[in-house]
Amino acid sequence: MRFFSPLHTLSDDMVRYLTEVDGINHAALIAVAPADEGPVTRDQGYGVARYIRSTSDPRLAEVAVTVTDDMQGRGLGTRLVETLAVAAHERGIETFEMLVLGTNWRISHILRRIHAEYRRRDGEVREYTVPTAALFAQNAHKHECSRPEPRANLFS
Repeated sequence: MRFFSPLHTLSDDMVRYLTEVDGINHAALIAVAPADEGPVTRDQGYGVARYIRSTSDPRLAEVAVTVTDDMQGRGLGTRLVETLAVAAHERGIETFEMLVLGTNWRISHILRRIHAEYRRRDGEVREYTVPTAALFAQNAHKHECSRPEPRANLFS
């Protein structure tokens, strides 16, 4: 379920779909402000990344990322996807699939930078794939750690 435009309300079914995750086939990672971060509301949300494993190919998962406007361009979306890739890789997911609007130049640039493979275009929607192992390695190298522990950050 992809949203390519703002949603002003969510149905009860959508709320259940987005919040009832198992941490294995459907996982979500959120970025919030620490409680001591100046004049922000406690636990103010800045972004969310989630994956949903394919029912036809358990090695594939669709990934989606949303970052608030004030946090865009700071690397938060990339960090969320890299961290989520660690968890996905640990759970046997080898490839992330991403559907993006062709007009979203910011994410297109990020996908090129992480060497995502352009697969196809369906109207204004483009499909990219990227191996989770590549994102896992990029995350480990960038943050100088051999094995980040994202499990505590996943909703399950």
